[in-house]
Formats: sequence, structure tokens, C-alpha cells
Amino acid sequence: MTTTATKEALLRGLSRIYEESQLSLLRLVAERLARGAESPNWALDKLMELGFLRQDAQRVLKKTQREAVEQIVQIVQAFYSGGQADELETAVRLGLAGRTVAKGRGIVSESVKMLVAEGLSFTNRMGSRVLRDVDDVYRRVVAEASGLELSGTLTRVQVMQRSLDRFADAGVTGFVDRRGRKWEMQAYADMAVRTVTHHASTQGHLDSLAARGRDLVIVSDHKGECPRCRAFEGKVLSISGQAPDHISVAQARSNGREHPGCRHRYGIYLPGITPPPEPQGKPEDYDLIQKQRAMERGVRQAKRRAAVAATPEAKAKAGALIRARQKQLREHVAEHDLKRRSDRERVMRNG
Repeated sequence: MTTTATKEALLRGLSRIYEESQLSLLRLVAERLARGAESPNWALDKLMELGFLRQDAQRVLKKTQREAVEQIVQIVQAFYSGGQADELETAVRLGLAGRTVAKGRGIVSESVKMLVAEGLSFTNRMGSRVLRDVDDVYRRVVAEASGLELSGTLTRVQVMQRSLDRFADAGVTGFVDRRGRKWEMQAYADMAVRTVTHHASTQGHLDSLAARGRDLVIVSDHKGECPRCRAFEGKVLSISGQAPDHISVAQARSNGREHPGCRHRYGIYLPGITPPPEPQGKPEDYDLIQKQRAMERGVRQAKRRAAVAATPEAKAKAGALIRARQKQLREHVAEHDLKRRSDRERVMRNG
């Protein structure tokens, strides 16, 4: 059986792949731009080197894609199996495990295939967008450093650093959602993978329940739930959609359940026996957790600034910003009794 620690280790491994990829791309841009910064032909030299930058970026992305595919397959299988194991543990505790389980040839493998395809679709969307973003930023920095330098108000390195800081603040853009919001690689990968793993875990649980002949499930309650999911907490749903007086799991999903970041789970529902879940937390917890997530993004942003720092002064300034934002985050977590997630603040260093 796959343990919780093993599953979390797999998630951290995939997160590291994208963290290292993003920092590698940031450094590729910063180091190539800083090289020969004092040359009078700097702008022309940099534009002529654009092809080399693209080649380097493509190598980074190919390595990322290769490693991510292997990790995603393992993660989906682990979380799907974990969902099945959770259902079996509950069935044993309730005395329901003695019933013969219909295996349903092909059902499990098809579910896993679909979930793996869902995970890979997230990563496949990133490649071309990332290359365009790196290309655009590189050209923009060259243009800005050349233009403002002529005005005599700032040095080329100062202008270049200011542009690189903006690039680091935004991150390497890997995806643009339907609302037009740009997601930097690390945040997008984390959101995408946690969404897929949640789907894998819940689907494994549901498939196992259905194979055991159970159709009704009850939605869990947890602290810090979003307004969209709050209305579903404690609701009884039908896996098949055939139970009278209960909407199906599929209908609940179409109405917002299991959205990106959702942490609600399904438990077996036995009429007259299963109690409703105890309410967890307060409505305002959602806003406090969202503020924490924004602070975590701020810490990662400051660490990306450190990665593109071209001067000792820029490195010192980025270091002070990291410490200040980490202090604010610690105080927020302590004041509101929240769980600190250091993995959400981390930006990996290569080497």
C-alpha cells in the first residue's frame, strides 16, 4: 500500500522538477544578458545570441518534460491506489469487506489512463508558451537597456536589473487561464498536479465503492473551504446517478465540485447510520488561507529575484526582501493558527 509519506514525496519530487526548470530558465536569461554588459556592441551581440538562448531553453524544457511524464504516471497510480485503500479500510471498519468485490475488468486501467492523460495535458500546454515568454522577455530587456541607457539617466546594468526583477516577479509564464490570468510555471504545475492527484484519489475511492455495490457517498467538511464548495458539504450524492432524490457525483462536479485546489473527499453513506460531518473552522478561514497563499507567492517571487540578481547590491536587496516576507508569513500563520507549508515557499537551487 502506498503511504501518505510516499505520496507526498512523489508530489515534492515533481514540484522540484518544475522549480529547478524555472530557475534554470531565469538564470539562462540573466547570465546571457549580463555577459559582456560593458561592450559598446552589447545590444547587437545579445540579439545575435537569441538563437543560442532558445536552444538552451529547449534543452531545459525537454529534460523537464521527460522527468515530469515519468513522475506523473507514478503519482496518479499512487493516489488512485491510495483512494482504493482508503475505501477498503473504511469497509473493514464497518464490517462490509466480506462481500465479494466485482473486479470489473478494464475499469481501473481505463480510469488510470484517463487521469494520466489529464495530468500530461497540463504539462503539454506549457512548452510553447514558456519558450515565447523567455524569448519576449529577453528581447524586451535588450530594448529597454539600450533605450534608457542612451538617455544617460541610468546605467545599462541598472536598467537590465530592473527589467530582470520584473521578469522574476512575474515568473516564467507557463499557462494563461480562461480569465486571462498568467500562471508562472511553479504555481501552475503545483495547482495542476494537486488537482489531478485529488481526482485520482477520489476516483479510486469511488471506483472501489461502486465495485463493492455501494452507490451513495457523503461529501466531507474541512476548514477553509471555498464558498463554491461550502454548499456541498454534508450532501449525499449518487455515484451512478440512478438514486432517487440525490444528484450524481458527475452533476456535482459540473457545478464546481473538485475544482483546482479542492480538498473535499467522499465517504461511504449508509442511510440511517452515517452521521453528517462535523463543521470545521469558520467561514473567514477561507480568506485567511488565501492571504497565506498570496504571502507564499510573495516569498517565491523574492527568491526568483535573488536568482536573477546581476550585482551584489541586487543580491543583498533580494535577500532582505526574502527575510521580510518570510517574517510576515510566520506572523500571519501564528496569529491565525494556520499550517505553514514550507514547500509552497521554496524555490530550488541548482547544484
